[in-house]
Amino acid sequence: YWRDWSSDVCSSDLLLESVEGGERLGRWAAARVYGLESGPATGPIPEAIEVRGDAVVISFHNADGGLRTRDGSPAGLFQVGTAAGFVDAEASIDGATVVVRSGSVPRPEYVRYAWQKTAVPTLVNEAGLPALPFRSDAPAVRIRGATTFAGTTRVILTAEPVAGTR
Repeated sequence: YWRDWSSDVCSSDLLLESVEGGERLGRWAAARVYGLESGPATGPIPEAIEVRGDAVVISFHNADGGLRTRDGSPAGLFQVGTAAGFVDAEASIDGATVVVRSGSVPRPEYVRYAWQKTAVPTLVNEAGLPALPFRSDAPAVRIRGATTFAGTTRVILTAEPVAGTR
């Protein structure tokens, strides 16, 4: 999980090889472990994805101050598609939402962001924290976990479909 949030600034599993990676870890720990709030603890997270005609509109959580790209360029790395496949798409940012469309997919069904293995996310929130790769063409799952301490540490995770998703 943490590796995803730092993949754009850390080139290996050594989280603290970059100052920014260490700052992100500290921000997350302050909010999640100690309950301290000083802005978002993570990057933007898709909250709602809605198809509107020829576009897919994505609303984000952790984007109260709006979204932007790290380098000021148009939001890239988005794809739209149908069951037949995906194509690269254009995206525009409007506050805490992103509108994605492609002229070659007049009625998109799904959207993906930074889904390629080599993609480096550029969509960030006001704190400069990146959005994680995501896709809407897979059913949502809820991860439930239990940590057991009995001489060794074990983490047990199970995934179950969320009602109302395909």
